[in-house]
Amino acid sequence: MSVRYAVLSDIHGNAEALESVLASLAGMDVQGAVCLGDIVGYGADPSGSIASVRRWSEATVMGNHDRAVVNRREADSFNEWAHDAVVWTREQLTEEELAFLRGLPLTATYQGAVLAHASPRRPGAWNYILDEGLARGAFDSFDQQLCLIGHSHEPCFFEMDGEEVRMLPPGTLTMASGRRYLANAGSVGQPRDGDPRASYAVVDLERSTVEIVRVEYDVETAGRKIERAGLPVVLAERLVRGA
Repeated sequence: MSVRYAVLSDIHGNAEALESVLASLAGMDVQGAVCLGDIVGYGADPSGSIASVRRWSEATVMGNHDRAVVNRREADSFNEWAHDAVVWTREQLTEEELAFLRGLPLTATYQGAVLAHASPRRPGAWNYILDEGLARGAFDSFDQQLCLIGHSHEPCFFEMDGEEVRMLPPGTLTMASGRRYLANAGSVGQPRDGDPRASYAVVDLERSTVEIVRVEYDVETAGRKIERAGLPVVLAERLVRGA
């Protein structure tokens, strides 16, 4: 049993961010890792990101960009930049890589926690959990103490104590007995909380904690690769802003 494990989400084909996160993990004394989806989309290294996740992730769920790459109708609701990135990504991947993405589940469980990309409630609807009201609906959809999510690219926690739901800021969450939690690990490859550093989480089962970790990476190189690939320049610019 992994006493401490890492939670990575929303890598989005950003090899530089992923490499920095994995290097950071080497000093974090973790015994396992999971991936909450959106391995691809936006970034210029979809194949490398898939190969990396397949090496280290002990449980991986599907994200909306992963699904859009293998199901063209899913991309119809994307904005122009995201849609262009999905089309480009689809053209870069082998049939075997596409089959891997196609076979990912929408939810999973790992070490007693529920894993979902967006929400455990109607996981294929890709709803964002951004406030207490939306979190309450998600809490109604699982029984375990902890559910791990991504999708919004903004790390945060939600706590349910009886009927009360509270949103808590990122940092280190200590889970109390009798209370339940949603933990958003943030985004490895495209943070959107104004902080351009890659974001991931570490769950410590012995201490009952979930810690959000931020890691600097070579944003400039990741951005140049996006531009050289012919992807929308705005996707590179967003990396610098963290927004």
